Amino acid sequence: GAGGGGAAGGGGVARWGVWGNPARSWGWPGATLPAVNAGGRGAGGCRPNPPPPETLFEATAFLGEAPLTVTFDAARTTDREAVVADYDWDFGNGMQGSGQQIDETFTTPGSHTVTLTATDAGGLSSTRSLVVTVSDGSYNLTDPVTDNEARRFLWQAAFGPTLAETAAVTQNGYEAWIDAQAALPPTHMEHQYLLDYEAKGYGNYHPAFVWDDVCVEGADQLRQRMAWALMQIVVMNWEQNNYDPRANMYYYSTYMDHALGNYRDLLEFVTLSHHMGVYLTYMGNRKADPVSGSVPDENYARELIQLFSVGLWELNLDGTYKLDAFGAPIPVFRNSQIQQFARIFTGLDWNNDVPWQDAPLTEMGMREWHHEFGDKQLLDYPGAVPAGGYIPAITSGAQQTKAAALQDVQDAIDNVFYHPNCAPFVSRQLIQRLVTSNPTPAYVERVATAFEGGGPFGSGVRGDLLATVKAILLDDEARDPAFRVNPQYGLVREPLLVRWGLYRVLQRVDRPQEVFPFRIGASPWSTLADFGQAWMQSPSVFNFYPPDYIPPGTELAQGRFVAPELRIYNDVTAMAIADRIHNNLVVPGGTEQAGRYAAWLLLANNPPALVNVLNNEIMHGSLTPEAEAIMVNALQQINGDIDRIRTAVWMMTLSPEFRILK
Repeated sequence: GAGGGGAAGGGGVARWGVWGNPARSWGWPGATLPAVNAGGRGAGGCRPNPPPPETLFEATAFLGEAPLTVTFDAARTTDREAVVADYDWDFGNGMQGSGQQIDETFTTPGSHTVTLTATDAGGLSSTRSLVVTVSDGSYNLTDPVTDNEARRFLWQAAFGPTLAETAAVTQNGYEAWIDAQAALPPTHMEHQYLLDYEAKGYGNYHPAFVWDDVCVEGADQLRQRMAWALMQIVVMNWEQNNYDPRANMYYYSTYMDHALGNYRDLLEFVTLSHHMGVYLTYMGNRKADPVSGSVPDENYARELIQLFSVGLWELNLDGTYKLDAFGAPIPVFRNSQIQQFARIFTGLDWNNDVPWQDAPLTEMGMREWHHEFGDKQLLDYPGAVPAGGYIPAITSGAQQTKAAALQDVQDAIDNVFYHPNCAPFVSRQLIQRLVTSNPTPAYVERVATAFEGGGPFGSGVRGDLLATVKAILLDDEARDPAFRVNPQYGLVREPLLVRWGLYRVLQRVDRPQEVFPFRIGASPWSTLADFGQAWMQSPSVFNFYPPDYIPPGTELAQGRFVAPELRIYNDVTAMAIADRIHNNLVVPGGTEQAGRYAAWLLLANNPPALVNVLNNEIMHGSLTPEAEAIMVNALQQINGDIDRIRTAVWMMTLSPEFRILK
C-alpha cells in the first residue's frame, strides 16, 4: 500500500538468549494511512482484502512459582497495510489488559493460556497464544522419589536409567546419588582396550568402540554425561587433529577428569593441549613479523572468547542481554581485542622434551623466542583479571622467558574465566544439554550463582562444575512435576542419548559372553551420517547444532523458542535413526535379544498391562492416555509374544512423548 504500517513503540523485552530488536515505525512523519474497504482499493491504492496483523509477542518467563509476575511485549507485532491500533490481552486467569507491553502477576497455580489479539486501524485482527505454567511451590526436593521420577532424573543425569541406578536414586535421593557418582573413579578410555578389541577380531582400530561401552556400562554415569555435554561447548574433532586413536582417547579421558572439576582447569587443559592446538591452528603460532607482514593466527583466540567462555554479547547473571541506551545488545569484544588475544597464543608448539609419540599426551611446549612479549589489552570489566585486562610489555630480554610467556597464557585464561559472562554463558548451555532447551532467566541465574560459588549448592569456588550440575539437576525447574505440562518446557533428546539410553533401559548388549569394555559392538562407521552425531566428530567448532537454533516456520519460531537438537533432524537422519534403533536394538533375537524382554514376555498376552509397564520403564510414565490406547489397540492385532513386545517397544521409541524429554 501507499503507507506501510508497523508496531510503534519502545524496545523489546530481553528474553533468555534471544532478543527482540527495538520496534520500528515504517511510516513517515505526517503520513496518512488510506481508508481500506473490502470491495476494492482504498484512496491510497492499497490492495483489496488486506491481511490482518502478524501477532507476535514475548514473555520474560513462561513458568515459575506463584506469585509469578511476567512482562509481555508485543513489539514484534506488525501489519503490512495499517497501524496496529489495539493490543488486547486475555491472561487465562480471569484477567484482561491492553497495551503493547504489559505486566501480569499470576497467583493461581496451573497452566494459563495467554492470548493476545492485535487489531489494526482497518479493524482486522489476529491472535497468538502462549501457555504460562505456575507452580504452587509445594514441591520439596526431600520428598520420597518414585521409580518414574528416578527414571526421568537418570535420563537427564546419566545415559539413561537402569534397574540398579533407579533403585539407588529412589532409596537414597537425588543429591546422595550425585555425591556417590562424584566419588567414583573415572572410567577412562584405555588404549589397550582397542588393541585387545582388534586382537579379538571385533573390529578395526576406532576409539568409538570403547566409548560405546563407557557410555552404556560405565559406573560413573554423571561424569560421562557431563563430559559429553561439555564437549558440545568446548568442541574438538578428533579426525581433524591428525593424531592417532591413543592420543585422542587420552584427550577425552583427561577432558572427562575435569567434567566434575573446575571449568577454569578444563579451559587450561584444552588451551595447552596439542589436540586443540592443531584443531584450531594455533600450534606453531608466531609473533608478528614486520618484514614479511605476517600476524598471529586468530582462530583459537576468537573461539576461546565467543564459544568457550564469554559469548558475543554482554549478559546479565540470568543470561539475558544487557542493553544500551537504544535497547540494543552490547558486544563483548571487538576484533582488535581478538588480535590482542592472538598475540598471547604465540610460541606454543610441539613438545620436544618427550619422545615424539608421547608428545600429544602432554602440554604443548613454549618457544619463547616466537612469543609476543609486547603489552596486550584483553577484556576489561569491573574486577577484571588481570587488573584492567592489561598485560604490560616485557622489554628486558633476560625476562622474556618460557615461564613469562606461559604466564601470558594463564592471564588470558583468567581474563575470560573471571568475566561476568562466563557463569551465565556456560550455565545456560549446560541446562540445555541436560534439562530444557529454554530455561527461564531465573533458572539460569540460580545455576550461574552456583557456578560463581554461591547459592545453596555453591562450594565457594568459582567454576565448580559439580556444584553447577547439582544446581542444574536439583532445581525446582528441573524437578517440580508442575512444569512438565508446559508445551515450551523440555528438550528433544539427542539421537545418541536415545541410542545409549535404550541400550541401558532394554538391558541390551551385543556380546553377552564378554566383559567390559567389549560388550557393546554398535558400528561407528556411519554413526555421524545416520545420527547426525558421533564421538568427537562435530563437523565444526560450533558443535552438531548451535544452542540458539530456532526451527524456521514453526510455532517455536513465532515465540522465539529454541530447539537446538532439531538442527540435525532432517529427512535422512529421521529415517536413519529409526532404522538403526529398530535393527540394532529392538528386533535382534537369540543371544543378542534385549535382556529386559524376558520379564516383559510374562505380560505379552495382556496388552494394557504390557503398555503400562513399558510406559513406566521406557518413558517414566509420560505416555498420554490417547497414545496408550492407540498402542494397546495395535498390540491386540499382533500375533506372537515376542513380536508384540518388539512392536510395543518400537512404537514407544518413535512416539513424540519419548523423543521429547519433559
